[in-house]
Amino acid sequence: MSARPTARRWQIRFAWMVVFVAAGSLAFGWLWPDLGDDGRLIAPLNWLAFMLRTFTPHAAMFLALSALLASQRRLWRPAASMLTLAACCAAPIGLSFLPREGQRIADADAITIMSCNVMYGRANAAAMLAEIDAHGPDVLVIQEYTGAMHTRVGHELSARFPHSAVAQRDDAFGMAVYSRIEFSQAPVLYPALRGSVTGGAIGRDWTCAEPQIRVVIRRGEHEIVVQGVHTLPPIRPSYLREQRRLVRGFAAWAERERRPVILAGDLNHTSTAQSARWLARAGLTDTHAAAGNGRGLTWPDGAYGGLWRVLGFRLDHIFAGAGLACEWTKVGASIDGDHRPVIARIGTRGR
Repeated sequence: MSARPTARRWQIRFAWMVVFVAAGSLAFGWLWPDLGDDGRLIAPLNWLAFMLRTFTPHAAMFLALSALLASQRRLWRPAASMLTLAACCAAPIGLSFLPREGQRIADADAITIMSCNVMYGRANAAAMLAEIDAHGPDVLVIQEYTGAMHTRVGHELSARFPHSAVAQRDDAFGMAVYSRIEFSQAPVLYPALRGSVTGGAIGRDWTCAEPQIRVVIRRGEHEIVVQGVHTLPPIRPSYLREQRRLVRGFAAWAERERRPVILAGDLNHTSTAQSARWLARAGLTDTHAAAGNGRGLTWPDGAYGGLWRVLGFRLDHIFAGAGLACEWTKVGASIDGDHRPVIARIGTRGR
């Protein structure tokens, strides 16, 4: 007997193994519940589920390629299963390109806000200033703002924005908020947060370890609270645990805050994360989901050549709280860093 039937059987087994491993992994990632962050195994399992959700678009590409290879081997049933899984993974990408019209807002209290991560202060200052001039934001939130960056652009920014709150650091967690509109309260660089918005007990207040600048501006008849955010990158389970803790805290704060809220910054998660749902439950609307178009990728800008537009992620977000609506939002041009800026026009709902 020839070895061909045996080789064929192994090909079939391997193809079905790909199907079952992919289906099981995706099911785990998307069905894993929020069990908090305490416990020896919880943090690694949260991290695994987070990564599986985050890389679901990439799983669609892998499964589509696997289906093509399987069909070339005439493994029709495994190929059809792979293609079905790929379609499920890719469906949100397709839906993101459907036309979305922004909501009408009242011009009297509308503001344009820009969030910009400057990569340890290494972004191109001239490119950043050109983006600012192109979009004319009323409020600018900068992450990874270093002393060197402040030396290079601080004077130019102050000429455009007379009001500012700056917390320079030489690591990745400096922050600055610049505004054309006067602050109606003293800025808070390290706000106090508490507890969870996911149904658990409200814990004690705790103060942010890194700058998370909060400012209050008055627009028309309303005070608007602008909260800058920069969470830890999820490079290991312990970092994700701290990221989740911070997002829980901001969600709980937004739920309690009676004034309109705008939350802007580098959250280091995509809209697929569990923590994105906590913000939604707290009444915060993802402006890209409401008025954006396409995937809105912001990171890693310029990496892998043009492939970053396929392999990238949307880590930079602007959220509008209850009572606010988004007229338009967009991703800015490259500033020669690793993130692209995001800009949104937000105000109270127009009539």
